[in-house]
Amino acid sequence: RILCGVEGNPASTEAARQAIALAGRGGGELQITAVYTSFELGPDYHRDTLEDSLVDARGLAGDAGVAASTQLREARYAIDVLLPEGQEHDLLVLGTHGKSRTTGLMFGSTATEAAHAPRARC
Repeated sequence: RILCGVEGNPASTEAARQAIALAGRGGGELQITAVYTSFELGPDYHRDTLEDSLVDARGLAGDAGVAASTQLREARYAIDVLLPEGQEHDLLVLGTHGKSRTTGLMFGSTATEAAHAPRARC
């Protein structure tokens, strides 16, 4: 079971491609999740952008012959959804934001938080 977080940027699209490839090789179950966040200082990903990223990821999966389910969740931080759900999966696939290290430190990085989480099985 693979969980992939997407947010509508090129890095998350690549994460989806990698998750699809992994699911396709092993016949795994793929869940693609976008999280609408209310973090006021972070990037403002609008709901429609997130919905579009889910449609795009599902389309990529379909083109590859991989069945994928999608969901849009809401939380203050994406990690609040992805890490607990990731614990219910065998693999959590996330892309990096593609910004500078300074930006990552200021606004946070879901991938970095997931990798350094106390209960993460990376």
